[in-house]
Amino acid sequence: RNREVVEHARALLWNYHVFDCLSTWPYQMRHQSYDLITAIGILGLSPSANQYKAAFIEICGNLTEGGVIIGADWVRSDEFVEVDIHDNRYIDSCHIVSLKESAAVKLLSLNSVEIVGDENYCRLLVWAFRKSA
Repeated sequence: RNREVVEHARALLWNYHVFDCLSTWPYQMRHQSYDLITAIGILGLSPSANQYKAAFIEICGNLTEGGVIIGADWVRSDEFVEVDIHDNRYIDSCHIVSLKESAAVKLLSLNSVEIVGDENYCRLLVWAFRKSA
C-alpha cells in the first residue's frame, strides 16, 4: 500500500515557482491562494525583524481562509554572525508570536530548540499559523 501511495505521488503533475519570496510576490501568483505554504529556512534570511515581518505578511496574504503556513528558522550563533555578517539573532519566540496580529493569523504551534555544539547555529524555531476565517 505504501508503495502505491509513493508511486501515485510521483505520477502527479508537480508545480513549483522560483522567485524571491522575501519581496512582493509575482503578479501571476498574487491572484491565486494556497491552503499550505511552507517557509522552511527562508524567512530567517531576512536581514532585519521588520523585513522578516513584511515578508511574512506578504506570504500570509496569499493563504486561503483557514490555510496554514509552516516554517522553521535556524538562528545563527555569535561566531557565525562575525564570520558571515548576516545577523538573524532577532528571531526568537517573542518575535514569532508578534507576527500573528499584523498578518491576521492564529498561532498553532511554536517550538524553540537550543542547538548545542554547532558552531554556526544556536537555536531552531519551528512554527505554524492558520489564516483566520
